Amino acid sequence: MNKEEVYIKMIESLGRKIATAEIEKAESDALLMQTQAHINELLLQIDELKKGGEKKDEAPVVE
Repeated sequence: MNKEEVYIKMIESLGRKIATAEIEKAESDALLMQTQAHINELLLQIDELKKGGEKKDEAPVVE
């Protein structure tokens, strides 16, 4: 392999690594957004419980 072919292979390899890193970052960002939304929902449920209300996902107890 001559120098030009070696450089082309290196550039292609770096391109694949960059693409993989960008995909992983996008996946991490999506998980972070889901986690933040879930935390916000839990905080709202805590506020409701502090006020004496029922959690949204629980039906009232019937005896």
